[in-house]
Amino acid sequence: MIKSLSEKWHVIALVSTAVVAAYSNHTAAPLAAPAGWVGVNTHVGKTDGYEALQATLQATGKAVRQGAKVVVLPEAIGGDWELNSLYWAGYENTLQKRGVTVLVGAEQRLDQRQRINALFSVGRHSGLSMHSRVPVPLGMWNPLSKTRHFVSDWAGKGVTVVGEQRVASLICYEQLMMWPVLVSAIQKPTVMVAASNAWWSTGTTIPGIQNATVESWSRLFRIPVITAVNI
Repeated sequence: MIKSLSEKWHVIALVSTAVVAAYSNHTAAPLAAPAGWVGVNTHVGKTDGYEALQATLQATGKAVRQGAKVVVLPEAIGGDWELNSLYWAGYENTLQKRGVTVLVGAEQRLDQRQRINALFSVGRHSGLSMHSRVPVPLGMWNPLSKTRHFVSDWAGKGVTVVGEQRVASLICYEQLMMWPVLVSAIQKPTVMVAASNAWWSTGTTIPGIQNATVESWSRLFRIPVITAVNI
């Protein structure tokens, strides 16, 4: 009898805790992003050519004119970083003089087969890279492919210091997974950056689910989030 009552109280306690946690997470107000930090959404679809470069430059310029000091661009919008970093290098001095840092989503070739999916920084805090730890299986992470394989970094902490902020980076697929978020949260980040390239899922529920998940992580761990999506 005592054991039965104890088990019932354990169940009641667990259910009550879950209800309170769910209610608190649902009703909590969004956290304010660090001053000057903005995420930019783009609408260039699949392209990673000149159109995308022009679109990101224009969007960045608009954000800077509105007072942005750190601009986050979507995943992969920068295309091949080995090539397109030369394009951004032409604006490096201007960005540095204005004290602006831009985080550009792009891919970097390691060799003829292996690549890295990451956010690369230009401007005031240049030379940083935030690697995707868990690329999408098969679509990106495909060790059997002889032509295109994005390497993983499953043990990576996913936190990079940018100026005065400790940035937890979640790139696309990582936003839907518990492990990368928990590993980053333990490192006590001060801001979360969520970049994705969702052109392929336009018209589906995937972008909405992804956004809701990121917002839930933000509320749960009390970390402000900056999102940047390309559709």
